[in-house]
Amino acid sequence: MKQFSKHFLRGVFTLLPAGLTVVILFSFLHWTEDAAREVLPSHIYFPGLGLILGIVIIYAMGLFTAVPFARKIMTAFELPFKNVPIVKSIYSAFKSLSDYFSPEHKVERQVVVVRIPGFAAEFVGFVTRQNLNDLPKQVTKEDRVAVFVPLAYQIGGLTIFIPRSWTTTIDMKVDVAMRSSLTAWMPIRDQEGGELHSAQTHSPSTD
Repeated sequence: MKQFSKHFLRGVFTLLPAGLTVVILFSFLHWTEDAAREVLPSHIYFPGLGLILGIVIIYAMGLFTAVPFARKIMTAFELPFKNVPIVKSIYSAFKSLSDYFSPEHKVERQVVVVRIPGFAAEFVGFVTRQNLNDLPKQVTKEDRVAVFVPLAYQIGGLTIFIPRSWTTTIDMKVDVAMRSSLTAWMPIRDQEGGELHSAQTHSPSTD
């Protein structure tokens, strides 16, 4: 039973990443296929059209939001989500997160290592604020930044307001650092099966 459990768990953790990816892609494909089947005439629809339609919609949305007047339309569209109490909190949280990782958001996209004086451990985080000037007066603001330190294997983390001098910029892309943080900075494997440190397998960031 010990050998069975060992190999069974190994199989589960081997299939888990691929399985979750397949489930998400299948759900998206299923939704777009159903939408295409309902909206389009039967003589036009064919299997796989939903996936094409989904890609086109996402691309068209990207083009649309690049147009100046589209921002006003998007602001009006967001009003219901920003005024309902519970929905407002959830929507604002996900909107801020998506904006931070958006390609257009480059000013504060910065990966840093935090070194606290007198404390030997180091933390890797993401600068989310370059200043704290608009926070309540009780918060110390002089030459301080906000740094988000994510927790491994879950969406969450700790945001700390610290002196800027405690941070050192890391030459790493934000998405690479986030992926490494979520997997507890475990070594990744190359195609030959050898272990490589995540920070050594990517080119320096230009963000």
